[in-house]
Amino acid sequence: MCTDNERGLQTVTIHPNFTENRYLYLFYTKYKEGCLADKNEPGSAHPWNVVSRFVMDPLSLMLDFDSREEIWR
Repeated sequence: MCTDNERGLQTVTIHPNFTENRYLYLFYTKYKEGCLADKNEPGSAHPWNVVSRFVMDPLSLMLDFDSREEIWR
């Protein structure tokens, strides 16, 4: 189980020109298969933090998940 530290969505912010480009930025912890809670265990697989950019559909107000661009990991 991965129960140490924070997990999931941390922050959502909009681009300064959101009304023109509909960009939303999400900072979240990405799930990693086989994640181990012991950081000191050699070879353990831990999740990582990610900043991704998405485009919001102006009609449905939903994120277009196909538009996801990973900005930072």
